[in-house]
Amino acid sequence: MKAGRQIEYLIDEVPVEGYTSVIEQSEDVSLVVTNTRQPIVPPTPPALPKTKLSKTGASGILTLLALGGLMSADGALLVTRRKKNLM
Repeated sequence: MKAGRQIEYLIDEVPVEGYTSVIEQSEDVSLVVTNTRQPIVPPTPPALPKTKLSKTGASGILTLLALGGLMSADGALLVTRRKKNLM
């Protein structure tokens, strides 16, 4: 009160992106303004489509090893036949 008259004060907060504000009046008639920063939540990236990956390496190597083994066995068989025919 001032000179017998009651004085009224108004408080208004300007909205700021990313913050919330609360104005409270305490018991001793003082005003408390609390500004709270809101956490920034990053947007969730879109889910990638699941694609079937081609199988590389392993099956090709096994095929080449099998082919090499057959060629070696065939060569060894050919050598033993020639030796038999020469005798």
